[in-house]
Amino acid sequence: MGGATYKWRERGIVKVFIQNTTSIESFEIASFGLRRLVLMTLTAVLLFGLAAADTFAQARNIYITPDGGGTGNCTSNTHPPSWFNSSSNWGSGAAQIGPGTIVLICGSFTGGANTQFFVFQGSGASGQPISFVFDANASIKATYVSGDGAIKTNGMSYISIDGGSNGLIQNTANKTGQNHGNSTAISALGGHDIEVKNLHILDLYDKTSYSDNAVDQSQIRCVNFSGTNTSIHDNVMLNTGWCLNQNYTNDLSVQIYNNDIGFMDHGIACAGANYVVTNEYIHDNHFHDMVTWDTPDDSYHHDGIHCYNGSGGKIQNLFIYNNLFDGIEGNCCVTAWIFLEGAGPTPWTDSTGTAYIYNNVIIGSLDDPSGQIDVGQGAAYLIYNNTFIMAGTPNNGSAIRSQYNSNSIKFSFKNNVFVGFPQIYSFDSHISSVTASNNAYDIAPGGNSIFEWSGHSSTNALATWQSNCNCDSGSISAPGGQFGTDRSGNISASSTLMSAGVNLSSVAIGTMSPLLRDTSAGNTRTPSTRPTGTWAIGAYGTQSTASAGPPPAPSGLRATVN
Repeated sequence: MGGATYKWRERGIVKVFIQNTTSIESFEIASFGLRRLVLMTLTAVLLFGLAAADTFAQARNIYITPDGGGTGNCTSNTHPPSWFNSSSNWGSGAAQIGPGTIVLICGSFTGGANTQFFVFQGSGASGQPISFVFDANASIKATYVSGDGAIKTNGMSYISIDGGSNGLIQNTANKTGQNHGNSTAISALGGHDIEVKNLHILDLYDKTSYSDNAVDQSQIRCVNFSGTNTSIHDNVMLNTGWCLNQNYTNDLSVQIYNNDIGFMDHGIACAGANYVVTNEYIHDNHFHDMVTWDTPDDSYHHDGIHCYNGSGGKIQNLFIYNNLFDGIEGNCCVTAWIFLEGAGPTPWTDSTGTAYIYNNVIIGSLDDPSGQIDVGQGAAYLIYNNTFIMAGTPNNGSAIRSQYNSNSIKFSFKNNVFVGFPQIYSFDSHISSVTASNNAYDIAPGGNSIFEWSGHSSTNALATWQSNCNCDSGSISAPGGQFGTDRSGNISASSTLMSAGVNLSSVAIGTMSPLLRDTSAGNTRTPSTRPTGTWAIGAYGTQSTASAGPPPAPSGLRATVN
């Protein structure tokens, strides 16, 4: 991809990677706050300062280079990948990899088709993970990496894979028509307490032809994972099929946050059979641009988040908040930005599951998917303080759809703003109740009723909807452009949305406490604390500060290495 440029935002950072034919170069631009940059800088100073002194707080230090020679911060006692992959070098010995070991990889690791580079042979321990760290400019590149994982931790636990400042995993035969097979950057199945962070996983497959349907998108994956206490955060993952593929077991507390995921068919696919996930958190991620996976025959249906199950599998509590969904979602072939499957052989949950969806900014560029949010099954959906924007030409598309359900479901909608949609709600008769209040509807009539609830209400008038559903008090409607929102959902200080919401602090406790602050919009802005009085409608609780410019750079910082 000579000359290709990737640009994305992380919390407090705008990063730009410029790729030429021989290298990846990076630079960082401060934006909205420098906390993460400072922390990363201090961490790097501490980490590699200690590494040079070989004193990582009593930890064993292992250095891996492509040929076992010295390069980068790996200058002595170095080993090739084959040494890492040999079980004889794993254990409790002073020269072995075991709990507390820090493995630093340096240089450019290259391979041909279906290459697997690193296979973990053991686990860390509680409080003593094995840390697998990329040195600055370290990279793993292959014609295409193995479908079993360029890095494989399967069955192992207490492991941290850290890309450092710019660690890279990339395929080189990555375009339509090139020699390509199934590819997985990281396979982390069957263990627990796994962390994947700070990596740049780029170009596993750059689909460059509209008619290309030659690959199995579900087998081109950034991370294929399962396990309790899995944490995947602060990664940049662009040009892939199913970016994060969760084959869950009986998992508890899965965290997916602060990631930039784009140019994919699925951002997150989560599925399991006969297993239960308790508490999954998907937050502060930026999902964008699924259009590259369009095909004439809809070979790949696009979803930002797609959860489905079989044979009794389910997610018990699913939290989706502070995410940004934008870019070109597709010119066809879209199911939804958030698709939680309903009735049929693969529902995402049973009659006991609850989804909490709040503080998200959802911008649709195609108005005829099933819905920007398409959900079914479960006990309840709490959908609060989201901003929905239709950036395309309105016709028949829905903002929120729930159809083909087999059990009674309760919906609660509060403080959501909908701008430019020809249909807001499309519900079937299995929705047992709707509790709604203080929503804002920017009306753009299309071919369907704006408010549609089978057996209860099908109307274009807010007043009729309120009467028929016996809900939605305090809500407001207006023709297009009356709420003072821009195409990104930002609101002005004079917007009627600023003082039309309801205070939800009574429900913003425990796992819902992030609702006490407004959106991070996919980790692109610093959230503001919501007021103690009336809240604003929508994800943004205060006037956007996006144009205010970056804060001054910190001064007087110092790190001391003992």
